[in-house]
Amino acid sequence: ALLKTDKTIINIGSNIVYRPEIVDIYSLRVYYDSKLALHNLCRSNPTAKIINVVPGSINTPMIENVPVQKMDPHDIAEFILSLVDKPFYVKEVLIDVRAE
Repeated sequence: ALLKTDKTIINIGSNIVYRPEIVDIYSLRVYYDSKLALHNLCRSNPTAKIINVVPGSINTPMIENVPVQKMDPHDIAEFILSLVDKPFYVKEVLIDVRAE
């Protein structure tokens, strides 16, 4: 029998799982494969409370030379924390840069 728990797992995915065409351009094959595996794991487990957060480009050293708009990591962290105590279950959230 599964144990009942109020614990939440927060997975930080990547929108790269929806954009495989950029994987080889930026040499992100290992990153893509690991994020895709996590993405699929989150979707395949209906009993655990897993929030799969799928952000777009975040301002980190990994993509500092990639010419795209980037989000502030602190803004993303605050948003993720706001999801945990909701009275409803959020399964997946896609976050991207606001078009200006």
